[in-house]
Amino acid sequence: MAYSIIEINPGITTPFDITEGDKIKVPRHPCYRAYIYIDTKLLLPIRMGIFDWDNLPFEDIEYKKINFKAKLKGIDFSPGNEDYNF
Repeated sequence: MAYSIIEINPGITTPFDITEGDKIKVPRHPCYRAYIYIDTKLLLPIRMGIFDWDNLPFEDIEYKKINFKAKLKGIDFSPGNEDYNF
């Protein structure tokens, strides 16, 4: 979304150019087009692609080898987890 905001607001070149109280244009749609592939057995999204307003690929996400039996704990979802190296 930050990329789209930068594109339609002259004078803004990074998200850090915006401060509280600034009036900016916000795009109605964050991308020109997108696609989603749904696994027909799992009924879950397995791939998604997003294209910018020049119809160029902006993002491509694909999930493979999804493990539904993973033994996860609360710390696995915590920003304080040192294994994530934030």
